[in-house]
Amino acid sequence: MLKTLTQLAIAVAATLTASAAQAQVSHFSMNFGVGTLPVKAHYVELLEQPTATQDRGEYVLKDVRARALLVSLGFAFDAPIWKISEDQALGLSLNINGGLIGAPQDIEGFNKSALLDFPEYVTWRYGCKATRDSDKSWGIGLGAGYRYARYAVPFSSPSVMVEGVHTYGKSDIYLRLSSDLVPSRLYSDYSSEGLVESLSIQQQLHVILGMSF
Repeated sequence: MLKTLTQLAIAVAATLTASAAQAQVSHFSMNFGVGTLPVKAHYVELLEQPTATQDRGEYVLKDVRARALLVSLGFAFDAPIWKISEDQALGLSLNINGGLIGAPQDIEGFNKSALLDFPEYVTWRYGCKATRDSDKSWGIGLGAGYRYARYAVPFSSPSVMVEGVHTYGKSDIYLRLSSDLVPSRLYSDYSSEGLVESLSIQQQLHVILGMSF
């Protein structure tokens, strides 16, 4: 009986050891990022309130160009969907980021605002973070997808990213560079001019440093 229990214990230990040796690094990660957010605004500013003798008050058209700074903190889930080889896979990268935006100029109330960012990608990966069978300590990833951001106004754009990854113990550390492909544009309707572009937003460049947990 003791011999049987000993053999069973050895078998269970061997199974757990083998499983641990092939355990996959967590696909969940946390990241910190900085980026630039070029903003162009064209809007009407009220200089004087309407009076009894001036029904419409006094207005002036303002043009503002600014390159705002974005500081973000986020969470990500990256998973392979289709294994091409032990070192290559196609998958998904799902992300949610929160951030703060600041710019030198006041952009019609859009400055010093909070932002929620949802950049989602279809990815190709090579090396670590690609599949559980890869024994490489480094890896790369390319992604294409769409980003939706909730700012003072919502805006969205097709987006691409490139990522470098390195394994440290049971964690992956990665550096990701992402960029929008087209700006989001908002328009105002003026009786004398028709539709006029009032705001253009594009997250031109975003760099994040992340670690799995």
